[in-house]
Parts: sequence; structure tokens; C-alpha cells
Amino acid sequence: MRHLVILLFLCSIGCAANDMKKDPLAYSYVVDSAKLNKSMIQDDLQAFLKKYNRQWSIKDKNTCVAALYHGQKEFNIDYKLVLAIMSTESQFNIYAKGKNRESIDYGLTQQNSRYIKRRYKASQLFLQKYKIKNSSSLYDIGSNIFSCYLCLRDIHEYSKLTKFPDYIKAYNVGEKGIKQPNLQNKAEAYYNKFIQEYQSI
Repeated sequence: MRHLVILLFLCSIGCAANDMKKDPLAYSYVVDSAKLNKSMIQDDLQAFLKKYNRQWSIKDKNTCVAALYHGQKEFNIDYKLVLAIMSTESQFNIYAKGKNRESIDYGLTQQNSRYIKRRYKASQLFLQKYKIKNSSSLYDIGSNIFSCYLCLRDIHEYSKLTKFPDYIKAYNVGEKGIKQPNLQNKAEAYYNKFIQEYQSI
């Protein structure tokens, strides 16, 4: 009986490993937040700040960690997804500003000007709930990070996409953009950069 239990345990590990080979994001929306603590998030954040030589204040670091921590618990989405998006989108430049043909992207997770007011307003509920101080700035760390969580949640729950890599591609080019031939290379390049950052955590 003991050998059977060990065999089943090893098989479960092997299956999980195979799933990760097929899709590294397979468990990114099914996380065990009971084991989550702020110190591990602080360590991961600090590693990225060192990588990009960013000099953040203690206040900014604490706000970021709190938003990532409570965001994972609230939405059951791995905080590492958001960290990797921050790395891909802004290289942890709080005041990053990306100009598009008809819109502008703001902040750590590059929230688009077409949706930013709605997402920031929705973020207020969670910032107040978890007592995370925020400002009216378009570059506000807490609002920006929770907006990223909201976007990832909406893609997961309301889009017709079924593959986790497509969620990340949709974050960059939109759900409709994934199906447009002229955006295929852009979406694929974005995902490859993202997954490199995600797997480095």
C-alpha cells in the first residue's frame, strides 16, 4: 500500500511537470494564497528593481507589495503574472508613458487611456477595502496594479479565449487583436518576452 501511495505521488508530480512544459501558466489562475507572504513578494520585487537599476522609495515598495499581495488573494491570480507584466511593459519605471496611434499607456502595467478611468474607479473599491493609500495620479501604483488584476480577471472570465498564453497576448493586443494576422508577430514577441520574465521569478 505504501508503495502505491508513493507511486501515485510521483505520478502526480510528473503530471504537473508535464503540464508546466505544455503551458507554464497552467496554474497561474489557481494559486494557494494560504502560503503567500509579503516577504517573498518583497524579495521578487527587489530582484527586478536591481535588474533595472530602479531606485524606489520605501513607500512605493510597500504600496506595490501590498497591492500585489491583496490582488492575488482577491482575484486568485498569481502575483508573479503581474510582476512579469510590469517587467515587460515598463521595466519597473513608475512613470512609464507609452504613446500609441490613438491612445496613451500609463504606469507600471501600462494602462491604456481608453480604459484607465473605468479601471481606476473599479480599483478604488479594493484599495479602500485593504487600506492602500492612493492618489489621483495616472501613475498611481496601487490603482495601476489593481487595474492589471482587473484586466486579467476580465480576460479570463468574459473573453472567449481558452488558453492561458492567449490571455497574456490579449493583454497586449486585445482579444480581437489575437485573431488579426498583422498582429500575430507582435503578440507572439510580447508573450515570449513575458514568459521569460515570468519564469525568472
